[in-house]
Amino acid sequence: MGPLARLNACSHIATPLADAELKVWRAKRRVQTSSFYYHWARLIETLYGLERAQQLLESADITSTDILVPNRPTCREGVGVIEAPRGTLIHHYWVDARWPGGEGQFDCRHRPHNLAMNRGVQAIARKYVKAKKLKEGMLNRVEAVIRCYDPCLSCATHAVGQMPMHVELVDAGGQVLQTLQRDSTL
Repeated sequence: MGPLARLNACSHIATPLADAELKVWRAKRRVQTSSFYYHWARLIETLYGLERAQQLLESADITSTDILVPNRPTCREGVGVIEAPRGTLIHHYWVDARWPGGEGQFDCRHRPHNLAMNRGVQAIARKYVKAKKLKEGMLNRVEAVIRCYDPCLSCATHAVGQMPMHVELVDAGGQVLQTLQRDSTL
């Protein structure tokens, strides 16, 4: 799911600059499997979006005033799912009976990646937690995995290694063996 899968599955991109970048992306391997390629895939899709937006904004068909059709809603609720550079976005809109007044509510859920993030953190724990002891460097690994699936954190923090984090090592009986914490310095 997301930009990595889309770029692995496509044969080309319909705009020239993004298509050239896709060729560079594939220079070493046809299919990229590392989660760390998500960011590069997002950049390629963003380039495509910018190129395509320019094409549409310059199109006489799109900018014509003849395409507007006045209408009233036939349904007061709608759900939309769209792939965006940061991943799948799910929107749920509904409006009340006062539609012309613009009253309404908006609900955006964009956390479908929680399972993948949790599995990534679990894989890091298996590899880096040794002798029932946490190490500071592990926090950087956890942060890197989370950033792969939730780039909003990248945009919000603007600094690698600054993500506030609290990690507890808990034994099978629920006893906390060790705690590591990093507070944001931003």
